[in-house]
Amino acid sequence: MLRPIETLSRYASHDATMPGLLESRRKAGPDRPFLVDGARSWTYGRFAADVAAAARLLADRGVVAGDRVALLAPTVAETVIAFFAAARLGAMFVPLNAELKREEARPIVARARPRVLIHAAELEGLARDCAGDGATTPTLLAIGRDFGGFDRLPALDAAVPPPRPETTCIVLFTSGTTGTPKGVMQAQRTFVVAGEGFVERQWLQPDDRMLCILPMFHVNALFYSLGGALAAGATLVLGGKFSASRFWPLARESAATQVNMLGSIGKILSLRPRGEYVPGHRLDRVYCVPMPGDVQRVFREEFGVRWIAEGYGMSEVPGILAQPYGEPPAVGTMGRVCRHPDGRALGRIRVVDEAGRDVPVGEPGTLLVKTELAMQGYFEEPERTAASLNDGFFITGDRVREVAPGTYAFVARDKDMIRRRGENIAAVEIDQAALGHPDVGEAAAVAVPSELGEDDILLAVVPRAGCRVDATALRAFLATRLTAAKLPRFVAVVDAVPYGPTQRVLRFKLAADAALRAAAVDFEAPGAPR
Repeated sequence: MLRPIETLSRYASHDATMPGLLESRRKAGPDRPFLVDGARSWTYGRFAADVAAAARLLADRGVVAGDRVALLAPTVAETVIAFFAAARLGAMFVPLNAELKREEARPIVARARPRVLIHAAELEGLARDCAGDGATTPTLLAIGRDFGGFDRLPALDAAVPPPRPETTCIVLFTSGTTGTPKGVMQAQRTFVVAGEGFVERQWLQPDDRMLCILPMFHVNALFYSLGGALAAGATLVLGGKFSASRFWPLARESAATQVNMLGSIGKILSLRPRGEYVPGHRLDRVYCVPMPGDVQRVFREEFGVRWIAEGYGMSEVPGILAQPYGEPPAVGTMGRVCRHPDGRALGRIRVVDEAGRDVPVGEPGTLLVKTELAMQGYFEEPERTAASLNDGFFITGDRVREVAPGTYAFVARDKDMIRRRGENIAAVEIDQAALGHPDVGEAAAVAVPSELGEDDILLAVVPRAGCRVDATALRAFLATRLTAAKLPRFVAVVDAVPYGPTQRVLRFKLAADAALRAAAVDFEAPGAPR
């Protein structure tokens, strides 16, 4: 097995741009497989040629350096081609969630003001709605009809100036847990270095086949799966939207050796009927954020996955923490500061209190990050950008704990902290206690206003398949595991909790749902069960 620096050393040096990285890998093996999308596949040589033709197509539609190229489509090969074509022109790629509703997509397109909007054919109506809502009207290109058939198109004129490492390559509009979209701008150099860093995190090999089941409007799929595959000279297999029932057949059929997933996906797979599991797959490594110990046990002992790593990153600071490859698993931690294959640390960490003072090891505090992978800022929001920084460190808004020198564990989002009876309570702590009940499949605790000031706690739970949850019995169960201040006043049994496109629970939606609170059992109401 090649060491990460040995993997990178197989290829010619490059200029830390996306076209430079692609050309370095193309030269090393133009006939080697790079991209697989169902029955379609691209070698490194064919992909580079298609990118050059797609860049010419975009240039002919008026795209120049600094413009935005938006995409409204599920993850398909054209997503990757469009990203690299825009990068070759020095334009910014703006990938949108194909499942956005009209009211969600239109404001983002209006803010981004793209020169071109590439869309799936089935989303043409939505694309037209979005195109007419901004200061400028983008050119619409339908995948397959207007954006495709690149082997029949001329390549971009080589005289078009190439981008520079600091050229912005992408604007990722992410709402996080607040519901307010932020356009995170990242440079081409960040994409390249993050990909090389992922080679170190997962010890990627040139013959790896990386399965991508996360959406390509998210930093994980773009900077880790895509960037990592390209940096390693490996193959990326697009698996489409995650399907629990199809995951294991897909893993075997694709001959995938590595996959990235979120904690919710790992949990779902661990709970699925074992009849869906397909032996004979080649999955060897999983990167998952996070993966609890019980789920890791299932993946190792029942699914035969050798290496599982947890980590931490955001669109603003991708690839900053991970459990080092090959070390004994530190279950429940985000690991240590990531390194590049050349050995350099990719960032610095501080954990601070509300006054900005460093807290002792073991004490929770807000995570601050200084890294060469930091965002360039929020798109056209200088004040919001400035507010996100503290003496050059990015304020993540996440509470963590340094559990051992240099090793960190996640506690909660600062916005997911509940202030009750003078205590700061992490919503995730209540979630985990509820998930310990055998009939609970999903759980999400949120702060709701209290008549006495501070917060009350509402807990929404989804029963496991075939099970029934009694709110009174559940609260009694929690009373054996949580202090009185952490016991939820309201318990609601629901069919589902809302998830964002990156499979994070949208707690702000639960907190704002007046009907949910009205339907919940209020354990402080007159006559309520005790």
